[in-house]
Amino acid sequence: MSTQKILVRPMAHVLINCDLYKCEEVSDSLRNVKGVTDVRSVSGAYDIVASVQSDTPESLKRTIVWKIRSMLHVRSTLTLLPAEWCPEAA
Repeated sequence: MSTQKILVRPMAHVLINCDLYKCEEVSDSLRNVKGVTDVRSVSGAYDIVASVQSDTPESLKRTIVWKIRSMLHVRSTLTLLPAEWCPEAA
């Protein structure tokens, strides 16, 4: 059995709450952000789920904090990181 590590690009899913009637506008803006690979409107507690990938954990953080969270009409976010990025879960 091999103990070789598989390199995976840093990624996250960002759950987003938008201002009322602004989900389409936010979705369109998200599609123009470098690193955002998928944008879906969802029903439930959140309005949008965006998938984000980056080359480094630092640039992933910058994309989420400075480009997504600060976007016009974004009220709140919740970021989900895959278990392979959390040493306690491995």
